[in-house]
Amino acid sequence: MGQIQSVQYSIQQVSTRVNELDNYRSKATEERAQDRQKLSGLEDTTESMEADINDLTDAEKKNARVRASVSRIINLVRNYETEEGVDDDSPNLAAEATNAGRQLFETVQCSEQNAGLVNCHEKRISRAIIHRVTFLHPLR
Repeated sequence: MGQIQSVQYSIQQVSTRVNELDNYRSKATEERAQDRQKLSGLEDTTESMEADINDLTDAEKKNARVRASVSRIINLVRNYETEEGVDDDSPNLAAEATNAGRQLFETVQCSEQNAGLVNCHEKRISRAIIHRVTFLHPLR
């Protein structure tokens, strides 16, 4: 009988160990499924971040081009020489652009006013010539 009890005890231990391994396998399968979901979420997040980084890089390139253009415009408006000019890294580029824009607007206004004066002067001259011709030659 001692051997039968020993065999039964061994069978019971093996059965317990099989149950433990089944539980471990089930738990490992669940954890693996959760890890796969996390990995999938991380992959989606990574793709989203890469797209955001690409968008940000494009925006930074565009911003650099705009800043360079603005600094060139400011320098052209103000007729700066190279060493006195504003560069695209200037921390107060927006203020410089505002001032240059105002200066450009005032320059355009002055030019339009001056053009108006020239036209008025030309009109006065042409009227005076017509008046003289009419006065000297009333039959015309």
